[in-house]
Amino acid sequence: MYISRLIKYFLVTGSRNAMKHSCPQDPAGDAPFNSWLAVGHSSLLFFSIIILSACTDNEKHIPRTIEPAFYYWKSNFQLSAYEKARMDSLKIDTLYVKFFDVDWDEATRQPIPKAVINFKEQPGFAIIPTVFITNESLHQMDSLKTGWLAGKIVTLVKGILAKDSLAAPAELQIDC
Repeated sequence: MYISRLIKYFLVTGSRNAMKHSCPQDPAGDAPFNSWLAVGHSSLLFFSIIILSACTDNEKHIPRTIEPAFYYWKSNFQLSAYEKARMDSLKIDTLYVKFFDVDWDEATRQPIPKAVINFKEQPGFAIIPTVFITNESLHQMDSLKTGWLAGKIVTLVKGILAKDSLAAPAELQIDC
């Protein structure tokens, strides 16, 4: 919305007027847009060309291999005979496993892990740890603490992997 208002402003007033006059305030009442983004028509044209050139097909594409996978969203990891047979029949080699949720705790005023996974058996295939972060945690948490939260998540995931003698995954998925 802010960008569309800014583009309309530049198109209506022209680049000369845009540089002379103050740009509209954003709805939240923050600093004017022109204090950090004052571009003329030539700059818009330049950025448009850059963006369009990035979308052209200059290189040969390497075909991607798409592998089917499933999510496992229970707190106790133990596949039933039916689940194992179904995975075998569909040739599923990867399972996204929810390791834990991150939820906001009013008492401590910080995000905490909840519903941590308990492996009752070893998976016979690759797993990708998945962590679900609630919207409440993201809204309540100080934005300066995101690095701290990322470190806590990685530490707990590594701890679960070590405790259950699981192989190091190729990736970690974060769901919100």
